Amino acid sequence: MKKPIIFLLCLFGSLWASSQAGAHFYAGTSNAYNEMEVFTPTGTSHPGFHVGLDGRLNEGNMYFILGAQYHNISHEAADTFRLRNHPHNLHWVKLRGGLGFNVLRFTKFFKVRAKALASLDLLYPQLEVAEFHLNSQGPYTYNSGTASGVLGFGVEIFGITADIEYHKNFLNAINDIGESKVNFWLLNVGLFF
Repeated sequence: MKKPIIFLLCLFGSLWASSQAGAHFYAGTSNAYNEMEVFTPTGTSHPGFHVGLDGRLNEGNMYFILGAQYHNISHEAADTFRLRNHPHNLHWVKLRGGLGFNVLRFTKFFKVRAKALASLDLLYPQLEVAEFHLNSQGPYTYNSGTASGVLGFGVEIFGITADIEYHKNFLNAINDIGESKVNFWLLNVGLFF
């Protein structure tokens, strides 16, 4: 766990030094689901939490975003939402980059934002629960990484932010299992400084 933390500190230290716009620190809920119903039955999801830091590069109504998120979600699907204390957890690190937009700017201190990003999604460290059986076949393991596209909307009032994001995965999360993509819905609040 030390290597990702050191990497994130170096990444955001360089962003802070070169950025004119600032950094966005946030935390919130993660709600993931696998496109295969055998892993995430209808009416269930894989709940958890996330923390993230995004650097905004350059000023104006369109800006570059470089950032990272850490997600801790339940490996087992649940029909109720719990942030913590799951029997088995999946740990995701998402490295992302793309564009952000000020869609509506009411004042200097109140704006509605949108974002479109690409994300490299890593399972780190390797899963605590890496094997399971599907229809008495297997064992199967999660891939160490996937990739996704991110769309999001948010508001910012005096540096306090609230955002919603959707992460659409493009690659299968489970080795040799087609259509095993894991998508995410996120809600978070944070500070822009």
